[in-house]
Amino acid sequence: MKHQKIFLVDDSELILETLARLIKQTPFIIAGIAKNVATALEWLASNQTDAIILDLNLPDGNGLDILNWLNKSGYNAEVIVLSNFTSEPVASEALKAGARKVFDKSSEIDSFIAYLQSRC
Repeated sequence: MKHQKIFLVDDSELILETLARLIKQTPFIIAGIAKNVATALEWLASNQTDAIILDLNLPDGNGLDILNWLNKSGYNAEVIVLSNFTSEPVASEALKAGARKVFDKSSEIDSFIAYLQSRC
């Protein structure tokens, strides 16, 4: 089975540790981690990944800034939003900006993992 690369963007160390543990249950390997918009954009500008797990509320901006950059640059990766900020207007905006799926990290972790496992 070919492993796909995944890039994690979240400012919470606890969430990153949890995601790393959960992603081991999927065919993905973690290609990189960023805790803010600036680091994420720097990494994405020089690396390729198959998927991006993206939090929307980051210390130096919004995950939507990253989605907009991905669109403008023509970057080809599936973006999956995993955030506590997933109200209907926010989720709709993320989907319009190019996110494939939006999951609430406080209540939809099982659905998120099932989605990752179904992708491969």
